[in-house]
Amino acid sequence: MPSGTVRVRATGDAIVLTLDGNLDARSGQLLREAVAAASEAFGSASRLEVDVRGVESCTSEGVAVLASCAEFGARLPEGLRYMLGSGVPGQAAPAEA
Repeated sequence: MPSGTVRVRATGDAIVLTLDGNLDARSGQLLREAVAAASEAFGSASRLEVDVRGVESCTSEGVAVLASCAEFGARLPEGLRYMLGSGVPGQAAPAEA
């Protein structure tokens, strides 16, 4: 199965990372790099949002990277939010980490 993708953007006072496909060791490394680059580029961000609604599968390596995102988010004033599926089309259910 091919590795997934990671997209980064800034929205207001948040760094938003959107994940699609398979979250494995390779895409996990991309996620780590994206967090590091975003923290430098958007140093004034107050929270990290990780949108996992497009993730189709996740390995143990992917879970470990999500945990490292929580460590980074803990250093931000508003922390980390995972965007999960809500069961309602077009709406995201935020989960605080």
